[in-house]
Amino acid sequence: MAIGVDRESLAWAAGFFDGEGHVHYGVTRRTEGGTPYRRIGISIAQSDRERLDRFAAVIGVGKVNGPYNSRNERAKPFHQWAVNTFEYVQHTGVVMWTWLGPAKRQQFDRALTSWLSYVPEAVPCQHGDDRARCRECRSEATRRGWETRRRKAS
Repeated sequence: MAIGVDRESLAWAAGFFDGEGHVHYGVTRRTEGGTPYRRIGISIAQSDRERLDRFAAVIGVGKVNGPYNSRNERAKPFHQWAVNTFEYVQHTGVVMWTWLGPAKRQQFDRALTSWLSYVPEAVPCQHGDDRARCRECRSEATRRGWETRRRKAS
C-alpha cells in the first residue's frame, strides 16, 4: 500500500486527485423507516484509463472499473477508480495529505470526522425496544423472510 513509492509519484497522485477526485460520505435508509446505514468513499472518473491505473498503482488501494456509458450520449465512455471503505479512504488521504489543496483536505476531514462521530438513531419497535435487539421483532422478520423465499421458490 504505497510503500516504496517515491515522493514525486505521490505528489502527482495528489495533484491528479485534487483536480479530478471526489470524497463522499452519507447516511441513508434502504426503506422508509428502515435502519440507517453509512456510506463513505472516494472516486475519480476519467475517459483515459491509463491515468487511473497509474493512480491506483501509486496509492496502492482501489480498483479501476469500466468503461461505463455516460447519461450524456455525446460524452465518451468513462472508467472509474474507487474505494468504499473507511480504512481505504483514510489510507488514501494520509498518503496524499502533504500535497493536497485545502478544498480536498476539508472534504477528507469532513467525511472521516462524520464517519467517526456518527451515532445511529435508535429505531424503537412495537415492544418499545431497539429493533436490532428485540427478540420478538427479529424472529418475526426472520419468519417473514423465510415465507417470502418459499413463495419465490414455488
